[in-house]
Amino acid sequence: MKKPEKLFSKTSFLKKVKGFRFSSNVKLILGLFAFAALFLVLYRFVFVAAVVNGRPVSKIKYFDELHKLSGGEVIQNLIEETLIKQEAKKLGIKVTNEDIDAEITLIEAALSQQGFTLQQALDARGQTMATLRDQITLKKMIEGALAGEITISEDEIKVYFDQNRDYFEEGATLEELKADIEDQIYQQKLTDVYLEWIAEIKAASKIRYFVDVPAN
Repeated sequence: MKKPEKLFSKTSFLKKVKGFRFSSNVKLILGLFAFAALFLVLYRFVFVAAVVNGRPVSKIKYFDELHKLSGGEVIQNLIEETLIKQEAKKLGIKVTNEDIDAEITLIEAALSQQGFTLQQALDARGQTMATLRDQITLKKMIEGALAGEITISEDEIKVYFDQNRDYFEEGATLEELKADIEDQIYQQKLTDVYLEWIAEIKAASKIRYFVDVPAN
């Protein structure tokens, strides 16, 4: 009876290895891997301005804003915008189109009292409606995160009224201006609290820059 041939031998294996050549498919796959690795490196340095907690800030957006502000201000603004959105997501804060529309309605009403339209105000600031909606979204996120930390007393409202009486219309009373004064104090306190809040978040975040940032 004839013995079955060995399925594998050291000699046959070595011969196969010696004679092995990469097929065109293998070469193509290896080439794609090499290209992908090169692309990742180029992507970081060509398309990314900074990485904030693992999330990239686009250089395209960076250079789009560069003509309006200095480079340092642009990248810091974009980083803060990214951090605000990250914190809002952590806190479960969502801003709807209805929220934005309601804010725009308030702005339009305030401008109308001054004899202006919203479009005139946007044109004067070199902004678009899309930019305004983005700004309102960020403002709502900040308010959602920090509004609970802001309190305004009756005494603060009265002190503000007394200190700024010369700027009000003659004969205006505290009761007539109370809502406006309260809003002014609220906005100032929100700004102060925000500056402390964002500074703490920045300090605790991992931020890597891929553009030159001017020293302060």
